[in-house]
Amino acid sequence: MAKIKQIKTISSFVLIFLMAIVLLVTLIPHLFGLNIAVIRDNAMQGSLPNGSLVFVKTTPVTEIQVGDLITYYRGEGEDILTRRVVAMDSHRQTFYTKGDRNSQAEEGSVDQSQLIGQPTFHLPYFGLVATKTFLLVAQILFWIAALTITFTTITTLIRQSRPLKKQEDSWLFEDKEQ
Repeated sequence: MAKIKQIKTISSFVLIFLMAIVLLVTLIPHLFGLNIAVIRDNAMQGSLPNGSLVFVKTTPVTEIQVGDLITYYRGEGEDILTRRVVAMDSHRQTFYTKGDRNSQAEEGSVDQSQLIGQPTFHLPYFGLVATKTFLLVAQILFWIAALTITFTTITTLIRQSRPLKKQEDSWLFEDKEQ
């Protein structure tokens, strides 16, 4: 019985630790105004490996220079890319980009309305697990774990409160008998 209790305690601490890590990686950056993107190709392999989790800060277009990295929406917003600026128009309304590993600039241009910002730092390979399916499964597991911990806590509190009532009752009876 003591071993089972010890296993439950250790597994609860491990679960809480993992939940804290997930919260740190996802919630804390948003509190500091950072967006999260994932590098999903090898075009930036020299600077940002495929699968990197990139933390992007919103940046005014006036601060972007040729040679800077930018993160932007491609097309109708279905893809997010991070590339290096190789040219821009004089009003900084349009940017031309290139992946560090590519020999030529990307086809087309990036309008300022597509711009998300500039990457501030990245966690290599952390984004490999950040697929939509994985995040959905992780979210479901997170809620199951949270509900399990809540249920376990409530049942433990109920169990612990019952003996206290019996002890109080027996104490009252002892006083009456004396």
